[in-house]
Amino acid sequence: ERFQAWDNNSLEILLEKYLQGIFAICFRLCQDTDDANDITQDVCLKIMKYLGSFKRESELKTWIYRIAYNESLQFLQSKKEYIDIEIVEPYLDQDDTYEIDSRDAEVVVRSSIDRLPPLDKSIILFFYYDDLRIREIAEIMQMNENTIKTRLSRAKQFLQPYLETLWKHL
Repeated sequence: ERFQAWDNNSLEILLEKYLQGIFAICFRLCQDTDDANDITQDVCLKIMKYLGSFKRESELKTWIYRIAYNESLQFLQSKKEYIDIEIVEPYLDQDDTYEIDSRDAEVVVRSSIDRLPPLDKSIILFFYYDDLRIREIAEIMQMNENTIKTRLSRAKQFLQPYLETLWKHL
């Protein structure tokens, strides 16, 4: 409302509030700091360009995260690259006497999540890392809430064997 009333400081305040979340979404999807910075800049430009036409049909945060999500997916599609990290294998092949410290555990969890298709990975990250509700995720991804619930359930089932192995070693 303040931006639409031409309050010059409101855009700066808005971007400061959401910049970290925007970058996090971009980085989680592209897994490269430089690319995430570029995408974040594009997202900020889109926010500046289209904020005046924001219709308040969703929460502002949801609208902003949808832009970040869509820009990240467009970037990945333009590069024709999807993340394929093979870090988890060394940990899964270890014998039961191997102890995983918290840094290793974080690597295993992140690598396991990276094995998901980009759509399911986004849902897991929005739900667990950003603490978004199913409704908010559905709005950001422009999908049905039941579809989000189903994909979330399938993603958790996919991750279960990797994480069970991790928990055995903790």
